[in-house]
Amino acid sequence: MSDKSVTDRRSFLFRAAATAIAGGAVAACKDTAPKVAAATTLPPAKPALSAAETMDKMHEEGIKAFPAKTAGKGNQLMAPRIEKGVKIFELTAEKFQWETAPGQMVEAWAYNRQVPGPQIRVREGDRVRVILHNKLEQSTAIHFHGLELPNDVDGVPFITQPPVKPGESYTYEFTVP
Repeated sequence: MSDKSVTDRRSFLFRAAATAIAGGAVAACKDTAPKVAAATTLPPAKPALSAAETMDKMHEEGIKAFPAKTAGKGNQLMAPRIEKGVKIFELTAEKFQWETAPGQMVEAWAYNRQVPGPQIRVREGDRVRVILHNKLEQSTAIHFHGLELPNDVDGVPFITQPPVKPGESYTYEFTVP
């Protein structure tokens, strides 16, 4: 073998690839599969069925208890106030104690003390005004997903609007496309 063939990069890479491929083929041909234990070592089916029945019973109880009888309800239809043909919705972003199950409270950040927040229903061509009041300790904004809106009401802080600071309000107004 000449010195040139030893130091030639292309030859080196070719030999390395060929070695890797050959090594992989040899390894694939080896009988390295773990030996299967006799069927007598498998756990009996009865405890697994019992565990499944226990899990099914728990799931059934959860489904039948839904929705939980708790203090609040989310996703409530919000009726607008109408002024001069404009549908006005006021949303307040704030923290509150949300009852997720009877007697179990967690801190939630939500609009109008609802999880999920209230439903706003409008029709194409409606003139809409959404007034956001921020009672959070953080800045916030509203981005209306799925609507192609004028840039100044698209709700992306530092890009299409300033963030709504704690204690401030911001008004979004547009015609529904």
